[in-house]
Amino acid sequence: MANGYNHIFDKLVQDDGDFVGMVAYTVYKRQKVEWLKRFEQDHFRIPNDDEVEAGFSRFSNMQSQLDGYREQALDLLDNFLDFALAEQIEEARNEIRDDAIVKAVKTPFWTGVGHNLAAGFAASFITLAGAGLVWVASKGPENLFREALQNYLNGSARETGPPSQ
Repeated sequence: MANGYNHIFDKLVQDDGDFVGMVAYTVYKRQKVEWLKRFEQDHFRIPNDDEVEAGFSRFSNMQSQLDGYREQALDLLDNFLDFALAEQIEEARNEIRDDAIVKAVKTPFWTGVGHNLAAGFAASFITLAGAGLVWVASKGPENLFREALQNYLNGSARETGPPSQ
């Protein structure tokens, strides 16, 4: 610290677009606040500038520590991006799923008409077949066969008429 100014910002932030450096500076500031609080808890007073320089600034200005601030910043940003992207991926997945469901359910007009006509014919056939089975069961198969044979024979006899004399 020369002239009461710590140049750590300049060491961490390379230019105005260095977002990682700015986050690293925030990590540094958080660590400094923690150090100051701990000093106050341990000594029951606020440290003076010489104590901050000796206890915190020398340590935090070491190249390994500066690299550590940038690594922590990258980790924080990676975690943030992973979280943000995970939400976007989930939203996109749900949107694709919903679109697929709508497409699967939605049928063209004439296809729907054809399906409804086929279903109507099938229902009519099933109803007629059921009614026929009920009618056969109520008459009894033997009686139906006997009536059908008599009707056939009576019809044949009417067509030929009585024998001529």
